[in-house]
Amino acid sequence: MGEHAGRAGGRDGDSHYWRDEAYEALDAAEIMLDNGRYLESGFFCHLAMEKMLKALVAQRTHRTPPRMHSLWRLAEIAGVEDDFTAAQVDAVADLSVFQVEGRYPTDRNALLDANPPERFKDLYDRTKEALSCLDSLVR
Repeated sequence: MGEHAGRAGGRDGDSHYWRDEAYEALDAAEIMLDNGRYLESGFFCHLAMEKMLKALVAQRTHRTPPRMHSLWRLAEIAGVEDDFTAAQVDAVADLSVFQVEGRYPTDRNALLDANPPERFKDLYDRTKEALSCLDSLVR
């Protein structure tokens, strides 16, 4: 079992667990991007944002974050949706596509056709910036 297994939900340590997980997912996104695995990079960018939002949910609600993947809903539960800049709102909207659509063959092909590699690099950069802003809210 992992180092954090067995911890009771809602402890401050939970927020740090989710925060660390967010940065691990961001590292994976960068590796995928560097290796031309663009959809996988987008998926891991989504996962990074999801986990950072879950860090805020854990911190602010003192509960284990819900098992959901909607970035907007997690932002609402964490109470940060109104704190997003316009650029962060756009990043969340762009990331939300990778929650489901990148998993199915027809959607994968459409996403790759509609998005040049530079767009995935931009998505990674915007995710990294948004994580930094959200991280400043995690104590």
